Amino acid sequence: MDESSLDAYLRTHPAICMANRKEVHFFDNERIFIQRDIDYSAYQTFFSPSPSQHLLGEATPIYMYWYDAPRRIWQYNPAMKIIVVLRNPIERAFSHWNMERDRNADSLPFFEAIQSESERCRVALPSQHRVFRMLTEAATWSNCEDFGPTSPEAKYSFCDMRS
Repeated sequence: MDESSLDAYLRTHPAICMANRKEVHFFDNERIFIQRDIDYSAYQTFFSPSPSQHLLGEATPIYMYWYDAPRRIWQYNPAMKIIVVLRNPIERAFSHWNMERDRNADSLPFFEAIQSESERCRVALPSQHRVFRMLTEAATWSNCEDFGPTSPEAKYSFCDMRS
């Protein structure tokens, strides 16, 4: 199962209203969070729940890797439940590189892209790079731990979905 599959499954649940698009990119949007008072109404426009849908959901994988996203999510809603799909790190890095190559955002061969990632990411400092982050995103469990400290009541459940 990947993020797209989880998003599709959750969309079929009668009590869940998923965002009107996958990858909302609210909590990783630096332009929004540079302001002192955050306008969460912009985030809420991505949802149009029916009366039976009392839970909201969205799927933006970069939240797991964006340094400030866990804190921002917790500040928005400390009771937020987060579902994380972990993938084989090598497959995850290759999949990300393929996606960026298909978008014409990365022209380097995979091995060269991996070797030069840290150098290529420096141009985005002090922020993070949105394209050249294959190895960063492959560091799965260390990123999951970032969501724990923001919520003292955090509980982890694990389900191995490998076939």
